[in-house]
Amino acid sequence: MRLLYLSSKNAITGNASSFEVPLTRTLSVVEGGRFRIDQLRLGVAFMLVNANNRNLYIFEGPNARSAQLEIGQYDSQSLATTLAFVLNAAPGMMGRVTCAYSVVSACTVLTYTPPAAHPDWQFSLATDDVVQHWPGIEAPKSFTSVLGGYITTMNGSSSILTFRFISMQPYDVLYLCSQRLGSTAIQGPRGSSDTLMQIVVNQPFGSVQEASMPVDVWISCEGLTCHRLDFQLKDSAGNLVDMSLGGDVSFLLSIDDGNS
Repeated sequence: MRLLYLSSKNAITGNASSFEVPLTRTLSVVEGGRFRIDQLRLGVAFMLVNANNRNLYIFEGPNARSAQLEIGQYDSQSLATTLAFVLNAAPGMMGRVTCAYSVVSACTVLTYTPPAAHPDWQFSLATDDVVQHWPGIEAPKSFTSVLGGYITTMNGSSSILTFRFISMQPYDVLYLCSQRLGSTAIQGPRGSSDTLMQIVVNQPFGSVQEASMPVDVWISCEGLTCHRLDFQLKDSAGNLVDMSLGGDVSFLLSIDDGNS
């Protein structure tokens, strides 16, 4: 049994979302060996709006529009204010949008008023599957999944979109991955074999998330010899997590190759 205490703080390249750590001695694991990860600690410092989700795609009447949010961390109030601002500034936008967050109900209410020339126009957000076919868009990087579902009602000619709850945490699940330690015994969320473990994120911004693999679960190794190990922190879409606000990841890698 070998124990390796690893941390992105000791990386020779990259940052907490993608890094390589050096090994003081050559690591050789025979085929049939196994490993597991415990005592993982991750700084929760993820920006709500990041490079992978900053775009908004909307329908204003028969017209497709798009807008872009500024990358950063938001609270419920500032997000509502920003949504109204960027939607009103969207290229071609003809109606007007207001957006407000209610502290009492925790709802975010977006109200669209159509232009006088087109009082029958309604307003909606494009779902991710629709955005996949948006003209000229190869990687949507949509904010729709963060906003979640909503209820649409009408008040005269105005469309009212009510979001019951918008989490200020952009991720609920993350995945620790590795190209060198990946195994065909593993199938990740997108069919990849480089996923090592799932990290359920239930701690608020600014705290530390802890995680371990389930008790008595080990991953079979297909054999390797190396002087360094690589690790990546990815979301369920396979994107590297934006850790530009800081935060590190550390964990214990236990390797059992049958030797004492």
